Amino acid sequence: MSTEPSVMDMGVAEPSQDVNDSTSAPLSKSAQKRLARSERFVQLKLERRAREKAQKAAKRKEREERAAAGKDVGPSDAKKRRVSREGQGPLCPFDVRIVIDLGFDEKMTEKEIGSMCSQLAYTYASHRRTKTPFTSLLFTSLNGRLRKQLDSINDGSYRRWRETEWWEEDIDALWNSPPQPTEEPPPDVALDERPQPTEPESSNSKAETAEPSPPTLNNVPPTASSSTSSRPRPRNRQTRGAQTRSSCSQESVVYLTADAQDELLELKQGETYIIGGLVDRNRHKNLCANKAQELKIRSARLPIGRYLADMPTRKVLTVNQVFDILVYWVSTRDWEEALQKVMPKRKFNAEGKRGKRSKQPSVDDPSEADSDEEPTAELDIDDDNEGPTNLDKIQA
Repeated sequence: MSTEPSVMDMGVAEPSQDVNDSTSAPLSKSAQKRLARSERFVQLKLERRAREKAQKAAKRKEREERAAAGKDVGPSDAKKRRVSREGQGPLCPFDVRIVIDLGFDEKMTEKEIGSMCSQLAYTYASHRRTKTPFTSLLFTSLNGRLRKQLDSINDGSYRRWRETEWWEEDIDALWNSPPQPTEEPPPDVALDERPQPTEPESSNSKAETAEPSPPTLNNVPPTASSSTSSRPRPRNRQTRGAQTRSSCSQESVVYLTADAQDELLELKQGETYIIGGLVDRNRHKNLCANKAQELKIRSARLPIGRYLADMPTRKVLTVNQVFDILVYWVSTRDWEEALQKVMPKRKFNAEGKRGKRSKQPSVDDPSEADSDEEPTAELDIDDDNEGPTNLDKIQA
C-alpha cells in the first residue's frame, strides 16, 4: 500500500464543477438580447466583408480578362472616386480654425466613447466634401480610452486623415507655446504629398536655438495657419512644404457651447472656434462653459433660438452636427438655412420619445433613433473614404 499522503489528507480539496457554476450568475433577458444583437452584428459584418472581397476579386478578374483580350477596361473604382472628388471644382478655404476639444474622456462611458469616434469620422468626412473647408482642423487632448479606441480602428487610420492635427495637449497650448515645425508624413503617403527639400539654412539658423517641439500624435502635417490665403486652390493632391504647428492668440478663441450667454452671429476670419468633444446625454451642465471661463476665453452659442424658435426639444447637438452647421454657414452665410439643413427632424417633434413608442426605429435609418447622438458603431476610418454611408464603416 502506498504511503504517500492523499489529496484529502493534505487538506487540499479537489476542484469541483460546482465552483464555476456558482460564480457565474445567469444573464438577464435584456443582457441576453444585447449579447445576441452584438454577436449577430459581428456575424453580419464578417459576411459583408466576405461579399465585398469576392466582388472586388470578381471585378479585378474581369478587368484582367478584358485587358488580356485587348479591350478597354476603363478607370478603376478608386480612380473614379478620385476624379469625382477632384472634379468638384477648386477649393475656397475659409480662414478659420476649428478645434475639437477631446479633453472629456473621463466624463464618458465606453458606449459614449464609441459614439464620439463615430462623430469624429462624420466630422472629417464633411470637411473632405465641402468646397469651402476651414484652413485648420485640430483635435486636442487625445488621450485615454478615446485614443486607444481610435488606434484600434483600421490600424489607427485617423493618423492618415489629411489636413488635420492631433495633439495630446489641451487647447491652451494654442496660445501658450510658440509655433513649431511638425514631423514629416509617414512613408505610406504618396510621393507627391511628401514635403519637398528646402534650401539648407545658415549656421545662424533659428532652428539651432529653437526649443524642442511639443509631442504630436502622428506624422500627418497640419494645415496652414490662420494667415493662409483664402484664394481658391485646386482640389487635387498638392505638394506640401514645411508646415508649422498651429497657434493663435488667446483673444481670438471662442468656445462654442449651448450654455454660453452670448450668441454667435457670424464666423470671423482669423479666429479659432472650439467644439466640445463630449457625449454625455446632457448629464454634465455648463461643463464647456466653465472650462472657457477657467481658460479666460470667450464663449458663444449657436443662434438656434433666434432662427428656430419653434423647436420644442432641447438644443444639444452632436459634434458633427455643430461642425456641419458651421460648414453650411460658410457656404451660404445664412444661419436659418444652415440650421434647417442639419437639424434632425426629430428635434421638431414636441412629443419626443412618447410620440415614437408606437413606431420602432428602423435599423437602416439612423435618423429615427431617439438619442441625440449619431449611431454608435465600429467605423473603418480611412483617409481615402468620403464619409460614412452605413452604421459600421465609412464607404468611399
